[in-house]
This record gives sequence, C-alpha cells and structure tokens, in this order.
Amino acid sequence: MRTRIAYLLAWFPEFSTTSLPRLLALAAHEKDPVTAATALLAAGLVGPSSTAKDITPYLDAPDPLMRWAAATALIRLLSLDGTPVSPGLLSRAVTELTAAARSPFDHVTDYCGGDLHGHIERTLHSLPSGSDPASVREALDACLPRIVWDYYGSRTRKAIEVLFPAPQPHPAPRYIDLTAAQQQLLGDLAGHRHPWLIRSSADRLQELGLPHTQEALQSFVGAHRTGLKHRSTTQRAKECSGT
Repeated sequence: MRTRIAYLLAWFPEFSTTSLPRLLALAAHEKDPVTAATALLAAGLVGPSSTAKDITPYLDAPDPLMRWAAATALIRLLSLDGTPVSPGLLSRAVTELTAAARSPFDHVTDYCGGDLHGHIERTLHSLPSGSDPASVREALDACLPRIVWDYYGSRTRKAIEVLFPAPQPHPAPRYIDLTAAQQQLLGDLAGHRHPWLIRSSADRLQELGLPHTQEALQSFVGAHRTGLKHRSTTQRAKECSGT
C-alpha cells in the first residue's frame, strides 16, 4: 500500500508542499527497498531543483535499486530551471544507470512499466548538457540488447538493426561466435514471454539469416547452453574421479 501511495503522489506535483517531505521521510526510513526507491523517485519527480541535495547522498546507498532511483531522480532535477550542473554529479548518475543496465534488479518500481532498460534509455536521452558523450553511449549500449518488455516492438527492431547491420555469412555463425550483445539480444528474444514480439520482426530476422521464430531461436540459443552444461558436468566428473 505504501508503495502504491508513493507512486501515485508523483502524479500530483501541485501537492508537493505536503507530499515532498513525506516522500523523503519514507525513502529514509522504509525497510522495503521497492517502497523506498519508489518514494525517492517520486520525490525527484515532484520536487524543485533544490531537492537534489536531499537525493544526492543516496548515490552511495548499499542497495543498487536505491542508487538507480537516486540517479534517475537527479537527472530529472538537474534538468530543471537551467540549474548549473556539476559534471561530476552527472557522471556519477550515468555510472549508476550503466550499472543498473548491466546488472538489472529482480524487482523494479512501477515507474519502469516493466521495462527497466527502456526507462533508463529515456532517462539518458533527457540528460542536460554537460554529460560525457562516451559515458552516455556506454550506458545506452548496455541497454540496447536487453528486451524484457517492449510495448510496440520499436526497441526490438532498433536493437536488431544496430547489432546485426548486415546479413550473416553463409554458413551462419554459431551462437558462441556472436558478440556478447548479439547473444544477449537473441537470448532475450528466445525466452521472451510474448511471442508476438518475435513475429513482428520475423521478416527482418530471416533477411539477416538469423533464426526467425521463437522456437528456432530457442533451439539456436539452447544448443549452446546445453553444450556448456554438458561440458561443465563432464569436467566436474573428471575432477571428482581424479582423471
């Protein structure tokens, strides 16, 4: 209940005089990390630019979800009112977003709409001037192959075009020969809960010489993972037998 209330308060900035102190107090004292992160991000959404001083310390929070919420809130606050922006603070916020993209959390706030990586991308595109382009590109590259949720298929199509700019050679490379980002994208599509997402890009996948059904993707990705599991089991057996 507290999580939902904190989330909803962000939609009513006209009541920030009352809600902002309560949101900051909830972020400071709440034990549940999702509730605390939701309150912290809500504070960043309804508060004035001066709220940045209250949120900045959370960049050092032990919980990565709180650090992500702080970074996201700070980027919004630092974009307000033409406030002078510290490059060091911006850089720290981008670093936390990059870390979240590379090691996503088990639980996220409702603000993400189920798509942490898409939310991080939108936050990065709203950065004020003064951001280091190389750091921002690194963060965006970390988000690109991660397709956990994609309402319209646009992120999936973009990832395919960027990561597979040309058709695959014949014979097609093995999954293990692909780049880590290419493997991540195909792995996410193979295990995606909405098969329509793969069907919406099937023609392009086929043109590129890639598996273009979810079943084919699962076989392509699964064969490699099965092989790894078999080799790992065999190696452990040899170690146990001393051979």
